[in-house]
Amino acid sequence: MAKNVWIGVRGAEQWFKAPAPRAAFQPVGWSATTQGRNGRVTGRASRVTHMEYDLSWPTISASEGRKVNDWFYGVAGSGLIHWLDPMLENVLPAHWSMPGLGCTDGPVLYGLTRPTAVSTATNTKNLPATSAVYTLGAGVAPQCYIPIPPDYTAHIGVHGGTTSTGNSIVVARPMNGETAIGSSTVLPWISTSSTTRFTTTFPRTGAMTGLSIRIAPGETFGTVTTPNSGTIAGIMVEVLPDGQSPSGTGFIRGGGNSGCRMFEPATEVALHAVEGRERMSVAAKLIEVGP
Repeated sequence: MAKNVWIGVRGAEQWFKAPAPRAAFQPVGWSATTQGRNGRVTGRASRVTHMEYDLSWPTISASEGRKVNDWFYGVAGSGLIHWLDPMLENVLPAHWSMPGLGCTDGPVLYGLTRPTAVSTATNTKNLPATSAVYTLGAGVAPQCYIPIPPDYTAHIGVHGGTTSTGNSIVVARPMNGETAIGSSTVLPWISTSSTTRFTTTFPRTGAMTGLSIRIAPGETFGTVTTPNSGTIAGIMVEVLPDGQSPSGTGFIRGGGNSGCRMFEPATEVALHAVEGRERMSVAAKLIEVGP
């Protein structure tokens, strides 16, 4: 599947011809600058961004090309469009991989108030300098969905705390599209001082199409209860073919997305209209809108 990407509406992803190289995968955020009379510039910008993808297929069969607009029209459902960027070693969006961003201008990943910011303990893994302390309270707990192709496995590591023992406040659960299946797994802490990067694997099995993760302090899952409070420095998720292990030694910031939409239909340009040789050029813009 080296020349294909795993993409589609949540729960209905499939292998699809890879888009053309040199496409723009652009993080986009808010910014504003002011030009001073002294010639200097002042400004502010959000540290957190969303992803925008300009995907194009210069030549593709007509039947395959029209599948791109199927995502826009919701042929397979009205859910978000998910895809795995094959260049990523951490498929999480940046703000999920670095929960400390939620202490300033990033999305709040649990509850109704921003988490408390603390300095991450000195480490050799290049973890984010700011960790987030999430504590049991009222409010919402958004979930981040990670698609997993058949014969692939998700490897997860939750970095934080001060020891390598005990349960973290992050849980993972197998999903079939929008529907949770199976039991939630409370993920263990990986100490900031440990050289370990991943602790838990989730191979795709049965009706499973992907995995969701969320922050859940003070909740009980079967016989396991998460702590009422926890400090998260970073989270890593790498999706690899079965039997292949992650490589590397340090923390890698996420560069993926939490689900996209097409706000305009894809552009279709006919190239060949001869029966049996119908080809077209297709271009589509995907914008991240997930939590």
